[in-house]
Amino acid sequence: MALDEKVVVVTGAARGIGRALVEGFAQAGSRVVAIDLTWDQTERPATDVLTLAADVTSTEQLAAAYQATLARFGTVDVIVNNAGYRQRDVVPTTQIGVLDVPPEHWRRMIEVNTTGPWNVIRQFIRPMLERKCGSIVTVGANSGVRGRPGNQPYGLSKAALMNWMQSLAEELRPHNIACNTFIPGETVTTGWAEQRQAQLDAGLIPGGPRLSRPLKPESCVPVALFFADQDARVTGYLVPHVLEWNTLHGLGGEDVWAADV
Repeated sequence: MALDEKVVVVTGAARGIGRALVEGFAQAGSRVVAIDLTWDQTERPATDVLTLAADVTSTEQLAAAYQATLARFGTVDVIVNNAGYRQRDVVPTTQIGVLDVPPEHWRRMIEVNTTGPWNVIRQFIRPMLERKCGSIVTVGANSGVRGRPGNQPYGLSKAALMNWMQSLAEELRPHNIACNTFIPGETVTTGWAEQRQAQLDAGLIPGGPRLSRPLKPESCVPVALFFADQDARVTGYLVPHVLEWNTLHGLGGEDVWAADV
């Protein structure tokens, strides 16, 4: 399906990767629904985007967002699961022992990163099921591929998310709905600089020149647009790193997509 005029719902849309995706889809001609916990005037996109405030853990707030989406656009064609609770929301350095994680952070991480997308899909997929056409795109993480010391519960939440997305892809295949995932890699999003400084201060990472540079949030746009344009003939895939995908598809490498930091 062409993305022009398609209705695309993006969660975690106010900042970072989410904002870049909103702008990318808008530039592709899509009608975008941008959902985040809160918005301020400076965060609202300049383009004609429907901005809604909702917590992905609240079925009531998502139901209201869905009704607002139908009232404005009448349908939903694409769901992009980007909203996430980050490891730096647990501790600034992102490093904490598994047994030291406060229970409230453990629960919140799973609620937002694993259950949140489930809530969003259950609410917004209905028009796609009725028409037997649509696409679900999910933002994964390297932490979900292999557990690292000090990186829980973020890792487990993303591992579970990517696992059940594989199951969902097969379950939705008869309905002609694609379900694919990509992993951004290290990306400069809101709070990245503060996180890096906290890690430097704690001696967790070395100072000086880096072997590789973190990416711009915009690096995620090409693969998201590609997956959004698919039906069930292309489903169940995981792109392990957007920089490699961009390079292989002739869209440039680190020289194009690395952040200026």
